[in-house]
Amino acid sequence: MLPPCCTRAWCPQASSHTLPKCSLHPYTRSCLIPPPPEDPAAKEAAAKEAAEKEAAAKALAEKEAKEAAIMAQKDEAIARLEKLILDDRTERENKEKARLAAIEKEKAEKAALAAQLAHDKKITEEAAMLARKDAEARAAEQAEAAKAEAAAAAEKAAEAAAAAATKAATEAAEKAAAEAAEKAAADAAAAAAKAKAESAPAPPAEKKKPIKFKDAVGRKFSFPFELCETWTGMEDLIKQAFLHIEVIGPHVAEGHYDLVGPNGDIILPQVWETVVEPDWTITMHMWPIPEKPAEPDPPPAAEAAPAPAPAPADKPPAAEPKKKEPKKPRPSGPPPAFTTWMMGGRPPKIKKAPKPAAEKKPEPAA
Repeated sequence: MLPPCCTRAWCPQASSHTLPKCSLHPYTRSCLIPPPPEDPAAKEAAAKEAAEKEAAAKALAEKEAKEAAIMAQKDEAIARLEKLILDDRTERENKEKARLAAIEKEKAEKAALAAQLAHDKKITEEAAMLARKDAEARAAEQAEAAKAEAAAAAEKAAEAAAAAATKAATEAAEKAAAEAAEKAAADAAAAAAKAKAESAPAPPAEKKKPIKFKDAVGRKFSFPFELCETWTGMEDLIKQAFLHIEVIGPHVAEGHYDLVGPNGDIILPQVWETVVEPDWTITMHMWPIPEKPAEPDPPPAAEAAPAPAPAPADKPPAAEPKKKEPKKPRPSGPPPAFTTWMMGGRPPKIKKAPKPAAEKKPEPAA
């Protein structure tokens, strides 16, 4: 048995090597101490414990391996992400640098172009100024030369004009004398012709053809165009034609009719003077005449009154005095145009009256 202070176990290969001695018992050899008797339950428990420890160690190793793999994957992903971030940052910085460089380059190019344009403009302005000065100098020289030439030409022209004026004055005097003689002869001939023309009778004016008129009852008339070229004159002629027609005369006097031209169109009073022409055929159409209301039946006759007593035979009844009827006043002024024309006289000129408003046609009774 090992002493309690010695923790060394018995070595089964004591013949091959020697374990160190116990520090408390230097003269004790643990290898020489026989092992204790084996306990099957303890051995089995130890084996089981060893197996469990080995399984636990293996599981722990596998877990650590998995965790290490996961950590490695995470580290790799983090590294890739960091690389992507760095690459993106580097790319953005490069793009920004390129953009700034392009802006600077564009500014430099614009500045160079502006400087070049300013230089070219300055050169152009200087050249234009030199050309203008040169042109002005040449123009001044040419003006002086032209002025000298004009003075010489004016002097020559004055001399020629004086000679021509003298000659023209002589010719004009001769020509004026000839023209005066011709004009006197022409005036005398014109005066004779005028006197002859005034003494000759004037040609008669062309007479316009009359208007052919057919009224509402079928009668036909021929009206002079001078009397009916206005609506007022035509209306007066129509009223004269229907003066003694009892049935439709009042309707004609009130203007309840239409006048239709040769093409079948109704001519309104407002456009009569503009439309009507000589030698036209005008037809008259009456508006529908409204029916008269039925007259009520007469009331029954009252009872006969008693006859008056007869007058005495010896006294004859007095005769009633006759009432004088008042005479109708004669119309003042000239007679109507139609009457004058029918009597063979010359019709007076009719003054144009304002155009009457068109009267609305009554709707025909159903």
